[in-house]
Amino acid sequence: MQSTEEQPKSEGLFLDTRNVLERKMETFAKALPHPNIITGRIRTALAAAGLPLHAIEPITGTISYSLNLVCDWFDGMSARVNNQRTKEGEKLDPLVDKITNAAYLAYISVLHMHDLSLMIASAANVAVDVGSQLQRGNPVVQAKEAVQATLHPHECTHIDPATEGVNRVKANTWGKIKMMLQSSAIVATLLAGDDDMVRTGAAVTLGASAIVGTIGTVKRMFKKG
Repeated sequence: MQSTEEQPKSEGLFLDTRNVLERKMETFAKALPHPNIITGRIRTALAAAGLPLHAIEPITGTISYSLNLVCDWFDGMSARVNNQRTKEGEKLDPLVDKITNAAYLAYISVLHMHDLSLMIASAANVAVDVGSQLQRGNPVVQAKEAVQATLHPHECTHIDPATEGVNRVKANTWGKIKMMLQSSAIVATLLAGDDDMVRTGAAVTLGASAIVGTIGTVKRMFKKG
C-alpha cells in the first residue's frame, strides 16, 4: 500500500544536502540575526577588512574573506529557517557577493600584474557577474533596495515561501557552482604568494568559473524569455 505521508520534493543533490544540514542545525539557525543584518553589515565588514588585512598579513586577510563566505551560508540559513526572506534582501545578497568578489579579483590582479592569464580570467569573471546582476533589474533600484535592506532589515517586504518564485530571478545550480569555483580560486590566490603553480591553478579555476557563470546567465535569459 502506498504511503499517504507526503514526501519532501527533491530539489537536487546540492540543495537536498543543504536542507538536511540546516534541519540538523535548526537550533543554531534560530539564534542567527536577521539575514539582511548578516549580509549587509557583518559580511560587508568582514570583506572590507580582509583587503587591508591581507596587505599586512596574508593569512589574516584570507581568514576574514573566508569568514565572509561562511556568513553567506548563515544568511541564507537564517532566511529559510526563520522565514525571513525579503524582497530587498534578495537584491542585497547577490549584490554583496558580486561586489565583494569583484573587489578581491581586482586586488589579486594588481598584486600579480605579471600574470596575464590570472588577470584575463579575473576580468572575465567580473564581466560575467555584471551581466548576471543586470538580469535582476535596474542597478539603481537594486542599490536602493540593498541599502534599505541593510539599514532597515525589519521594515523590508516579506516574501511568502508559497509565492517566492513569482517575478524573481533565482540563483540556479550553475550560479552556485560558479560562486564556489570563483571563491575557492580567490582564497587560493590570496594564499599563493609567489607560487606560480597555485596561481596557474587559480587562473584555470577562474576560467571554469567564467564559463559556468556564462552558462547560468544564458539559461536564465532563455527561461525568462
